[in-house]
Amino acid sequence: MSCKYRIWRSIYSDFAPFPESDLGDETCHAHEVYTDERLRSIAEQGFNGIWVHALLSHIAKAEPFPELSPHAEIHQERLKTLIRRAGKYGIKVFLYIQPLRAVSWSEEDFWRKYKEELGGTEYKEQKERCLCISTEPVKKWIEALSEEMARKLPDLGGVLLITASELPGHCYSHRQRKGEQWGIECPRCGERGPEEVVADQLIAVRNGIRKVSAEMEVIAWTWSWNLWRFRPPWHEITDRLPTDIAILTDFERGGQQDFWHRPGHSIDEYCLSYAGPSETCRIMLQHARSRGMKCLVKLQLGTTHELASVVSLPLLTRVKEKILACREMNLDGFLGCWNFGSFPSANTAAAQFLLTCPLTPGEDPLKPFIRHYFGSECDTDAILRAYSKLADAMYYFPFSTVFIYTAPTNYALAYSEVYRPGPLQGKPCGPSHLDVPERGDSLASAFDWKTSGLQEKDVYSLPEILETLPQLCSAWKQGVTALKTAFGSSGGKSAELEINNAELIGIIWESLFHAFQSYDLRREWNEQKRPLLNRIIQEEAALVQTAIPLLEKDTRQGWHGEAAAYLFSPEKIRKKLAVLEKFLQS
Repeated sequence: MSCKYRIWRSIYSDFAPFPESDLGDETCHAHEVYTDERLRSIAEQGFNGIWVHALLSHIAKAEPFPELSPHAEIHQERLKTLIRRAGKYGIKVFLYIQPLRAVSWSEEDFWRKYKEELGGTEYKEQKERCLCISTEPVKKWIEALSEEMARKLPDLGGVLLITASELPGHCYSHRQRKGEQWGIECPRCGERGPEEVVADQLIAVRNGIRKVSAEMEVIAWTWSWNLWRFRPPWHEITDRLPTDIAILTDFERGGQQDFWHRPGHSIDEYCLSYAGPSETCRIMLQHARSRGMKCLVKLQLGTTHELASVVSLPLLTRVKEKILACREMNLDGFLGCWNFGSFPSANTAAAQFLLTCPLTPGEDPLKPFIRHYFGSECDTDAILRAYSKLADAMYYFPFSTVFIYTAPTNYALAYSEVYRPGPLQGKPCGPSHLDVPERGDSLASAFDWKTSGLQEKDVYSLPEILETLPQLCSAWKQGVTALKTAFGSSGGKSAELEINNAELIGIIWESLFHAFQSYDLRREWNEQKRPLLNRIIQEEAALVQTAIPLLEKDTRQGWHGEAAAYLFSPEKIRKKLAVLEKFLQS
């Protein structure tokens, strides 16, 4: 079969980007999360790899900077435990690594010794400084760390290397090219290009591993290589790489999708509304293959930032199109989730079924899957039509990067501040993908294209959001009704969970609409608006009440893997109801 590597992770393993010490890294605790039971479940779902976030300098120790690796032996022993346990179920462990990570200013003795010779660009907000890969000692250190890692973890499946990460790493991290102004403080990297700096890191890791192993996979993720204004297939970087480095590229980013009133709308995120693959993806894979490199793609099979706090976004027809495209491209593998979106569901089951099932000319391959997953007595045609309605409903989703990251979608069911009577206070409601202790009442960032770095055509305005969300609610409700009717009393527990999930999503869409309605109403507040706001509050209170039994039926709902928290729950909804009642009485 194609897709030799099918890489997944547990939703409950902590990515831990900012631990208090290196002993809080995921590499120190993943062995506790990945029990035999969880690994067996992952294998039964058809996955044969898991990925764990690692810092290279924490899991290996090497000269000339051994002081940056205080507990490497502990990391190694715990990873060995995980690798051995996973191996019992045919699962390989992959480490997700930024080859370089910036070093804190608090390492005063270290920087006192090395700042002038090896220090690179500073990240003042994070109070960190890069180690400069353009210096020979740093390059050799990365190579030595990689060799040590491969030697101490000989059964490791491989490494997934990201070089344009959101976290400070090398001197070109977060530095966008604007004309000829690179904004690089490092005098050495400033004389070079980001293509050289990125390639140096990838090659250093590869060279270190290859001193020990010819089989361990070295996989370069092309995520956001367009940051430096290069165009796919990013010849400037890829053509510098040895051909035994595999390429991992995003499946949807760089694509276009028709949405309501938005034909050919740009897709620059993981996306289930859009089937893909994007032209960017195809160009990258074609070029990598022409060089003899292995090819993998980055997918989100369960859910995406479109709505990440539910078990899945049940768009089976889109999952089908993605997997059939993967089969056609004869890929070497895929990374199927990020640090969220990894609950088992019909989506993940369909993906694995469709990877291996024989294709019958003239028959939709989802039909045998429906019989396989929900039972032979199901009305496959009706169920397929219902899932198609759910996918079609996403035509009305206001897809833009600023909306999915800053609208209150993921926590709408627990969100109350926007309903407070009176003028807006103006504090932002905060990121949608993180757990924020206090939410403000301003939703402006969800449609503010001027500060987003995007073009106006790529961002939905407030009037457009208020126009399209009711369409989404209505179309989704039709899909849910069709799904419930199609299953009837058949389908068992799997059907019950799918219906529960779809109903909950419909409630979230409506709650999201109420939030934007209230925000719009309060922008130019006067007391004559109070009756209308009260009506919205009453509708919202009645609506979120209906979500509670759905959450009690499936306790996974509300959990966001990236936030590592429940963004909504029965308890949080009850607290919201009490707040809404006070608003009505104020």
